[in-house]
Amino acid sequence: MIVDLTKDTIDKIFEDAEHQTDYVIGLFKAVYGEIWDNVKKFTDYTAVSEGTAHYIMKKAIDFDTKQKYRNVMKGGMWMNSGFSSDKSVPEWKCRLASSYVPLRVNKGDRVRIKSKGITVTGIVETAGNYRKRDGAGYDYALEVLSDRGEPHYWKSWRDFGRVEVLLEDE
Repeated sequence: MIVDLTKDTIDKIFEDAEHQTDYVIGLFKAVYGEIWDNVKKFTDYTAVSEGTAHYIMKKAIDFDTKQKYRNVMKGGMWMNSGFSSDKSVPEWKCRLASSYVPLRVNKGDRVRIKSKGITVTGIVETAGNYRKRDGAGYDYALEVLSDRGEPHYWKSWRDFGRVEVLLEDE
């Protein structure tokens, strides 16, 4: 999925930032919108055009220089945590990761579940999100209607494997 990431949006994020994490998170929130708060990790890379990547990197270097950070590589946080560049992405656009590992799964999410050598892709009909006993994340109980029209029941604590929320049809 390709979304807009304009120069004005980038400039505003850097103007409002008080710390490096502010611009890193700000740029991810700008392209992922409301789903950002539900992302545990992405399954592949977010990418911008080479020109957009160079523009963001220059902004990160300038920001870090103005903040007078000591003992850090200027722009290093963005280089380590930011978007990839890809010649096939148009200028001032961003290609989103195709899927992510969620903190919580919701009814209506399009998911791919990989468990015990089986992969199921479909729409979540019912979702139970249960806080783990140690408080670190969630366990899931999902009923998924597969693309083949078959119901599948998956519990993360019983079936193991991994669930990914898909951002575009495959």
